Amino acid sequence: MKVVFTLLLVVLLTSCAPKPAPVLDHATVIAKNASLRLKNSSTSRTLRVLDTGDKVDVLERQENWYRVRYGADVEGWM
Repeated sequence: MKVVFTLLLVVLLTSCAPKPAPVLDHATVIAKNASLRLKNSSTSRTLRVLDTGDKVDVLERQENWYRVRYGADVEGWM
């Protein structure tokens, strides 16, 4: 009985976990010192500065801005 309860608990907890945003595409940074920003504005706070060749996952596009994921947990706008 404990095993069944434990399995049900694990299934319930993993199904409630937040899902990562779907990836639309993969991209490679081609600019030197490319700012990864908190919001889609050139005046927004810089979260990270990416180098040429860094890989990102594209999550969304709004006009000339792309929301991307860098690494496992950093999301921002470029």
